[in-house]
Amino acid sequence: MLQGSFKNLWVYGQEKVSANTPVVANDDFAGTFKMTPTEINVTKNDYGIGSGIRGIEITVPPIHGTAAITEHNTILYKPENYFIGSDSFVYRICNTSGYCGAAKVFVNVDDYDFVPVAHNDTVISYQIKNLTIDVLNNDEYLYDLPISIDIITNFNNSTATVDNDFRIVPNINRYSAEGDSLLYRVCDKEGDCDQAWLFLSLDQDVEQVFFIPEGFSPNGDGINDTFTIPDFQDVANMVIYIYDRTGVLLYEDQQFNNNWDGYANTGSYKGKRLESGAYYYLIQVDGIGDFKGFIYLSR
Repeated sequence: MLQGSFKNLWVYGQEKVSANTPVVANDDFAGTFKMTPTEINVTKNDYGIGSGIRGIEITVPPIHGTAAITEHNTILYKPENYFIGSDSFVYRICNTSGYCGAAKVFVNVDDYDFVPVAHNDTVISYQIKNLTIDVLNNDEYLYDLPISIDIITNFNNSTATVDNDFRIVPNINRYSAEGDSLLYRVCDKEGDCDQAWLFLSLDQDVEQVFFIPEGFSPNGDGINDTFTIPDFQDVANMVIYIYDRTGVLLYEDQQFNNNWDGYANTGSYKGKRLESGAYYYLIQVDGIGDFKGFIYLSR
């Protein structure tokens, strides 16, 4: 039977375990790259913890990042976004006997030449107007600022632009947006680039509501001088007929360019400027349908 005191006991390959062993914490040095967390084993060079670790805490946090204790008694350091340079923090470690020690951790965050990785996007739109698409949301390694984005191949049946927030802004032609696509390119400050496709379609339940103005004033002031329908701005195949109150055809255009100036082009009024008043239209838009209504012409 074993007898005697177990106040001091040597464990092979470890430090001497003692109920009265003070904790000696030593400074640590670590390195990582921009935007890259690193896990630091701060206990590997500390002494007096052979009997067990009661706890570790951050007493002075880093200035340019965050430090968190893990379940493995390591410290996970995350540099703040895009930070490059030196950072540091202080931790305190205590053993199960209640002794504690503190040490400082120095972290060097180096730059790294990240290369953007762009991924394809598939969007089903449930709206027509004010649509913006964040194609960069699923792209990776966009860390070397500033980032730029441009459209390499635009939509086949409509157009799109890039706004100041690097979002794609489609100008959807409601009659042809389904199944359309564009190719965009994203680049970083080092000139590293990648490309991806945006596939855009309209949900079949999207309500197609068109705004057709009820008046225009062809008086030569440069403001609202033509009968123009913004929602049909890029329509390629559109026919228009303009009638007076009695049903007499005054204007027709089999390839309407969305810019009637208030002059008649057929019948006894051909070439004449029409007077102020209400006129009636029939507009036939290929792939959408027919639209009937009135337009008030004001001189």
